[in-house]
Amino acid sequence: MLPSLRDVLDLPAIRRGDPQVRAAADHLDRRVRWVHVSEVSDIASLLEGGELILTTGIALPDSAAALARYVEELSSAGVTALAVELGRRYRDALPVELVAAADRSGLPLIELRQVTPFVAVTQAVHTLILDARMQELIASDAAHQAFTELTLAGQGPQQVVELVAAMAGRPVIYENLVHQVLAYSTADEPPAEVLAGWEELPAAARSREHEGDGWFAVDVVTPGGGGWGRLIMLCEGAPTQRQRMLLERGATALVINRLTDRDIDSLERQSHRTLLTALALSADLPPETSSRARALGVPLDRRRLTGVVVRPIGEHAGPGGIPALLRDLASQAVATLQGLRVTALVGPLDDDRVAVLLSQERSADPDAVLRPLSERLHAASERRSEARLVIGAGTTVAGIERAQDTLREAMQVADTAVGLPPQRGYFRPPDLRLRGLVYSLRAEPAVHDYIERELGHLLAHDAEHGTRLYEFLAAYCRCGGNKTAAAAELFISRAALYDRITKVERVLGVDLADREVVVGLHFAVLARETMRRPDLAVVRG
Repeated sequence: MLPSLRDVLDLPAIRRGDPQVRAAADHLDRRVRWVHVSEVSDIASLLEGGELILTTGIALPDSAAALARYVEELSSAGVTALAVELGRRYRDALPVELVAAADRSGLPLIELRQVTPFVAVTQAVHTLILDARMQELIASDAAHQAFTELTLAGQGPQQVVELVAAMAGRPVIYENLVHQVLAYSTADEPPAEVLAGWEELPAAARSREHEGDGWFAVDVVTPGGGGWGRLIMLCEGAPTQRQRMLLERGATALVINRLTDRDIDSLERQSHRTLLTALALSADLPPETSSRARALGVPLDRRRLTGVVVRPIGEHAGPGGIPALLRDLASQAVATLQGLRVTALVGPLDDDRVAVLLSQERSADPDAVLRPLSERLHAASERRSEARLVIGAGTTVAGIERAQDTLREAMQVADTAVGLPPQRGYFRPPDLRLRGLVYSLRAEPAVHDYIERELGHLLAHDAEHGTRLYEFLAAYCRCGGNKTAAAAELFISRAALYDRITKVERVLGVDLADREVVVGLHFAVLARETMRRPDLAVVRG
């Protein structure tokens, strides 16, 4: 960064001249780009801005009007300051007309009360300037290396934003063309405060303006001029030259990333996924949930929220496998909800599921959205793969405070419904019945003990004698103890059915005509099936 006028006035070479600020003392933070010694009054047309003008005043005009014109021309040329040495033209003090003109123009006027070696001043200031330029080159080279490594490593927009924020020491937000946050980094500031500050940016920050009070923006645009979004830095005052450079480098890295990864929707889905995962896995509601969701264009406060989880089942997921199918399902969900004018968080929850958190007005009917959404998701899956879908929806809740409840319940419903007969629509909690209760209790040690107590002898008998009595019992329980239905499902005669009933009763010491016994054994069978599913495995300590 170039030295300020305040820095220059602290140099020993200029301190020897006993400098006194006579005008515009509130502008001492202006930057000095160069020092120029001038003894002519029409120098302004030869200047480029940022200069500190040193003069003895011998060529300055006499009249107040001419002095005012001289100062105005310097100010219009962007001169940083005018320093006049006393002794040759002005013996005791600078003329009041010159001081007044400088005050009016806001041009800092320095009175050098002692003989000042201009050569020494020029050398000292230029050394500062060259040192600042060297530091800028070093910083630019470090930034170039850091962003090059990031790009070659194939890192995404979130990592780019984090690097800019870390090197600049200021919060950075990457927003799309409709002003929704795609990625952000807070530079160790509270996320809720950063997002609130972004929301409160003036209208100019949403237009083609690039700088305002407390913010600076760079467009993320294609080489042909098409826009993808903006990279915004929240600053304290005006951004430094280094911060400007870092934001511009960040925007360039985002363009390269966008050109190599043409699916901009994947970035939005990643932003949604991050928030959905935090909601699903955090013990408590993350404090910045409301502001993060609002920044993504999905208000959650004072809304009806419904969690939805979509699970593909089967190995034949089509081209690209399950990951590609999940991306397609997320895109289909977004398109469907946009058509229905419903806001929602949508994104892959993990490697097996897509999550949706519907956000509706208090008077809205969630089933009016769930029906077409599930229909189109099933259709999309059938078009590209042989995998069937299980769609689970949680209980609709009111308010962000229960967002985690409905999303987690949807996860439970979808996971549990995998073991139910397929249906083209969606499952709600009441559809699960006993299997839902088994799922919710699957981690309880008492359930494991119950399975062993109820079924252990039968499983041991099968293992020892090579029989399949457990399979028979499972089918018998699924049929609710209905002998005709069980025989039909197993493709056996009634004589064979009665024979197997007798054998099971003898091994377990129970009466299968007792409906309470059948219900108890059915619970044990369902619990065992749940425990044996690898996707629902529970580690017991």
